[in-house]
Amino acid sequence: MDESVATGIPLLYGTIALTNFGYLDKAKPGIIDSLDSDHTEGKCNTFIDDIVCGIAAAACGRLAHNNVPEFSKPLK
Repeated sequence: MDESVATGIPLLYGTIALTNFGYLDKAKPGIIDSLDSDHTEGKCNTFIDDIVCGIAAAACGRLAHNNVPEFSKPLK
């Protein structure tokens, strides 16, 4: 359930973002791991780590789609 909600965010930016989401969700680098493993004081972070993964993946996907190399632009 938590992945299905969070995959909607990167799907706005295509399959590049969705692939990035899968990688981030599996590897859990940096703050994502901290959010996933923080259970102090009865915290339940089931959704927040996936939401952060989705936002990061969407940002990467947007950058990837907006970065058009010079050689693929039409000549003027």
